[in-house]
Amino acid sequence: MATTITVKDSVTFTVLKSQLTEKKEGEYFETPKRCIPFSDGLKWLVRWSPVASDYLCYVYLVAEQVTTANMRVTIDGSDKTLMAFGTNDTSVDWIQCASVHYEVLRPVFKNDKLTITCKVQLDISVPLTMNEKPHLFESCEHMPTDFELIVGSDRLPVHKNFLSFISPVFHAMFLHETAESQSENVEITDVGFDTVTAAIDYCYGRQLQNPTAESIVDILRFADKYNIKAITSPLEKIPMISMSVENFSAIVHYAYDCSKEALFTECTNFYKQHENDIKKVEKFGKLPPQLVTELLKDAFSLNTNFDVLRHAHKTGLMFVVTYLEKPLLDSLTLEDFYPTVKYAWEYSRNDLKKVCLDLLNARRMEVTTKKEFVNLPGEIVLDMMKLSLTDY
Repeated sequence: MATTITVKDSVTFTVLKSQLTEKKEGEYFETPKRCIPFSDGLKWLVRWSPVASDYLCYVYLVAEQVTTANMRVTIDGSDKTLMAFGTNDTSVDWIQCASVHYEVLRPVFKNDKLTITCKVQLDISVPLTMNEKPHLFESCEHMPTDFELIVGSDRLPVHKNFLSFISPVFHAMFLHETAESQSENVEITDVGFDTVTAAIDYCYGRQLQNPTAESIVDILRFADKYNIKAITSPLEKIPMISMSVENFSAIVHYAYDCSKEALFTECTNFYKQHENDIKKVEKFGKLPPQLVTELLKDAFSLNTNFDVLRHAHKTGLMFVVTYLEKPLLDSLTLEDFYPTVKYAWEYSRNDLKKVCLDLLNARRMEVTTKKEFVNLPGEIVLDMMKLSLTDY
């Protein structure tokens, strides 16, 4: 037997102004396929097609084995929301379509680009038991709690043996002669009380209340720390299939901190496609710069920190620039001198120029007799030698 569940998801993509006339009629652009949660591998995507003959841009929803669907299309910079319509035509592979006139799009292009977001609601058929899970908490009501998880000033009552069942970390903590084994509580750090409550409630069999990708990531962080497979097994795919421009920062931070290699690889692919939109999100600018450095290397096949510096400078990621320039400013080595000179002069980084000149003046013979110095661009060498004789 089967039942129907409703799944919500969204995708954001960028449209270039040139693309309105780039494709011939009948040709189209597509977003990457996204997995439909709980569907055992079914996928959906958005296809969009500009048709110059009637000055309309069509947005299509394509989904596998979906019974019914709804799609709303929003355009960044416009207050217009497009409601899609369905079709009974079995000869087409799309199930929803929306259209917008070129004249609506043209005013909202910024730097010849605009962003379109498609929010979809998909009804899929799943086995009747798929959405069912044991409500363990109902079987524990006759047993008083005997332990507390302390998060800041808040306390969460739990069953100590239950913690041992779900977490080998808690089990080891209680098994050996530790302060926790002799106590009736343990302090939880680095995770909020709401997250801990949601995680433990989920293990007890309660439904997550209004889950978002960000809240799922927080729960997964807690589960990763305490090795709770009852959480990670069913939830670990959700960040990958629900990734968006808005929640990207939380997901990539989790993937990096918890060494989730497959998820981090998915993040690098997503970032490469959506860099212009992601870098505008405030939370992205607050990520650890070491993380973003690794992200840029993987996403754009950048081999060295100087490659990253150039990319970060061109794309305005100045917090990454500051992070990578600091060790050069603090203690420039002879090995880094030559690539630093090229970068500093290419991008007019005056503080770095001064550091390079200081090293040149201090070790002139050693610096100028190496092959790397001879290979520097002539105009840079000439300017550097002139400046080295001044009080730059």
